[in-house]
Amino acid sequence: MNGPTRYDTVFFLACQFAVLLLSLRSTAEDRIQFNRDIRPILSDRCFQCHGPDEKKREADLRLDLEAEAKRDLGGYRAISTNSPGDSQLLERIFSTDPDEKMPPPHSAKSLSAPEKKLLKQWIEQGAPFEKHWAFQRPRKPKLPSRESSWVRNEIDHFILERLNRHGFSPSPQADRRTLLRRLYLDLVGLLPTPEAVESFVSDLSEDAYEKRVDALLASRHFGERMGRHWLDLARYADSNGYANDGLRSVWPYRDWVISAINEDMPFDRFTIEQLAGDLLPAATESQRIATGFHRNTPHQTEGGSDPEQYRVERTKNRTDTTGAVWLGLTVGCAQCHSHKFDPISHDEYYQLYAFFNNADEPTLSLAPSSTAQREIDSTQTELESIRQKLAETRKQEKQAPADGIPPTWKRIKFSSSISRQGATLNQGPDQVLLASGKNPHRDTYQLEFESDQAVQALRLETFTDPSLPQMGPGRAGNGNFVLAEIEIFNRNQKIGITAASADHAQKGYPVEDAFDGEGKTGWAINVQGGKLNVNRTAFFAFEKPLQGKVTILMKTYEQGNGYNIGKFRVSSSASPPPALNSKVKQLETRLQNLQSDLKRLQKKVVRSLGMSERTQPRETFVQIRGDFLDRGPRVKPATLSVLHPLSPDTQSNERQPNRLDLARWIVSRDNPLTPRVIANRIWQRMFNVGLVETENDFGYQGSLPTHPELLDFLAIDLVKHGWKMKRMYKLIAMSATYRQSSKFRPRLAAQDPRNHWLGRQNRYRVEGEIVRDLALTASGLLSRKMGGPSVFPPIPPNVIGTSSANHRWPESQGEDRYRRGIYTAIYRANVYPMLSVFDGPDRDNACTRRTRSNTPLQALTIANDASFMEMARAFGNRIAKNPQAENTDAGIELACRIALSRPPAPAEKNRLRAYHDRMLQYYLANPSETEKMAGGQAPRRAAWIALARVLLNLDEFITRE
Repeated sequence: MNGPTRYDTVFFLACQFAVLLLSLRSTAEDRIQFNRDIRPILSDRCFQCHGPDEKKREADLRLDLEAEAKRDLGGYRAISTNSPGDSQLLERIFSTDPDEKMPPPHSAKSLSAPEKKLLKQWIEQGAPFEKHWAFQRPRKPKLPSRESSWVRNEIDHFILERLNRHGFSPSPQADRRTLLRRLYLDLVGLLPTPEAVESFVSDLSEDAYEKRVDALLASRHFGERMGRHWLDLARYADSNGYANDGLRSVWPYRDWVISAINEDMPFDRFTIEQLAGDLLPAATESQRIATGFHRNTPHQTEGGSDPEQYRVERTKNRTDTTGAVWLGLTVGCAQCHSHKFDPISHDEYYQLYAFFNNADEPTLSLAPSSTAQREIDSTQTELESIRQKLAETRKQEKQAPADGIPPTWKRIKFSSSISRQGATLNQGPDQVLLASGKNPHRDTYQLEFESDQAVQALRLETFTDPSLPQMGPGRAGNGNFVLAEIEIFNRNQKIGITAASADHAQKGYPVEDAFDGEGKTGWAINVQGGKLNVNRTAFFAFEKPLQGKVTILMKTYEQGNGYNIGKFRVSSSASPPPALNSKVKQLETRLQNLQSDLKRLQKKVVRSLGMSERTQPRETFVQIRGDFLDRGPRVKPATLSVLHPLSPDTQSNERQPNRLDLARWIVSRDNPLTPRVIANRIWQRMFNVGLVETENDFGYQGSLPTHPELLDFLAIDLVKHGWKMKRMYKLIAMSATYRQSSKFRPRLAAQDPRNHWLGRQNRYRVEGEIVRDLALTASGLLSRKMGGPSVFPPIPPNVIGTSSANHRWPESQGEDRYRRGIYTAIYRANVYPMLSVFDGPDRDNACTRRTRSNTPLQALTIANDASFMEMARAFGNRIAKNPQAENTDAGIELACRIALSRPPAPAEKNRLRAYHDRMLQYYLANPSETEKMAGGQAPRRAAWIALARVLLNLDEFITRE
């Protein structure tokens, strides 16, 4: 046998070196880490009885603190690092005696053999403790030094290192159409146009992708997309909740969020304004609106409820939400007792609660628009002027002699009296006119006469008559009339009426409305609770005397229904009656009208909900077992001791800390949690799951980061660059990690089934609001109007109003019908049904991540909901109207480019063509079905609508690849 060759020797040495590297790596990985390996076991199996909660602690043993776990307990130690055999912890977990075994059998918890082995090895290695990773300040990591052309920025170094360590490489980049569609869905929540997709596909410049990222980050729709996520955290809704669940105005806060995100407001300022904007020096209206974050709590308004009980509930909600949103901690678990797992004591919970206990809940009246403000100012100015004139006129009248000359009335015989709409007007010997025959919905009486003397006033008398309904004096069914306008022409010149009076006027129909120039108002005589069918009289005075040819036009109510005068007489006078000679009544009427106008304008003033600090602080007490009636020790506002302290200037005796101090503490550079929590949440927006999967729990029970060094890098980078959120979104979007294909990889999935190593992108259905937004985009119906009061898009019948609150749903018309989902009105007790079907949150508590289900009801909603049918019709019509649709294949390709951002594959095109042709034949043969589908349009258009409906129902349409 020949000896080893040179090649064999080299190969042998290479193998030995590889084994050595694997051995070194294995040794490093086998070294037990407390945070990674031990704390999760202790937290889940031991801390409930041997953790932070002193009232529930057994045997005076605490295992979450090193000093406590290793201290002498009277001759024994739970953990004895110098003598592992003397560690009671090991003795108890390996015991078979039910009375000695830990965890005890009755706890329904147990340790597996590998977990016991881990604990034993850890103690043998010296039982080193570590401070919980999330409570340590992020440390700037060293970038893994792996050279690769795949890497595009720092993120990719961390991802590549983990994949390579497990023997995998990343997925290739997604195709350009998929990539652009992904960007649009993630950053603005809308479909790219076919033109935008093709432009990107054909743009081969190095910065083509970056230009699209920048454009989407600059889009005003970016704020709507990311604002939706923040509103979930803010538990935003348009109603109070509970049984009454009445609507309230808080939408200005929603608009503030969208605007702040679009402006790229630094997250530290974003935080401070929402938690304490009212406490900033010279707080602006915008900053006070921002405090609506904590006014989004449910609010009980039922009679008989205890206001203090529900105020306390709202304050707890604010405390719990602050902990979840900014700290990623389940602080609410300490409401009734010290936290069983995390180092948050019962007292500390109420110290945190005290920050919010000192807040009042004002309704903010916001400054109106410049146009509305000018109208209000003008009305107030005129109102003040009329008040002054009225006071002066009343004073003058008291001083005037009471010898006014009563008028002499002369009955007018008209040379012509006609009804322009065909009624008959007959004037009798006493000059009374009686209408008969046709009673038009609306009519104008034209009366003419010659006057040989100056006429200063007219008297209009109305009379009852057996020939009129209910005796009249009007021709309406109840005998009423509405004189909308009386107009006077002298020698063909219109003469203004300056004053009027009547012996009676129906409420809301004063005689002055008979010459206000508005055909929908007028003088009427109905009497609520009194007698209607009696004679009534009105008087009118003019700006100058009438002489010669005079024409009177008496116009009826524009809203119709035959409210014409049935029997009447007109008389003239050379002098006005004393009541009209005085300006008092005219001024009083004008005053009343202006006051009504001002009330109407003030009702248009926008209101929102905010917070304000009390000048006299409330006292805060620990609530025993969470009962606000069972008071424990008094506490003052303070932060969690496990984290950094409040800044020294807040701890003087001059004042107690307030919400502004708390907000600054939350975004302090010393806070280890907030930057990690926010960076993790931004990551979650772009991958559907965070680097810390339990995004609402960074405590002991939460999951460990899949890439702890990457999370620290992102947290440090966020703060270093001024808390700019858009910058972080761009950093992630520009990474090769984000750009990967989402194609399933069986071998990778076998070892990493939840894609923790990020060897591919994640594929998932978009949220409920975006499902509808995409359909609106494809249909061409989408309104891009931003902001303003919430809207009421179409809903299925008999859905809203089924709760005890019996809601109204005033279905929006015009473009409001097609607004984005973020503007849809949200009732807490009866959520917009489509959002419930697609896993919308409950709105009572902060939602840090929506669940995603896959149910038949979702498919049925898209297929059959009336609003989706409306969008399918619009989509089909959009295709049919395009000249390309003259050719079926071209129309199919256009439809796919609109809905799916790609052309169809040949097999898809064949199936869609066959379906289109089959539906065309069906509609040609069934005109009634064509009517149902296309509303009387041609069968060809109905076929396109059917095809559009198929595309909207595809899983691909509502899926982010």
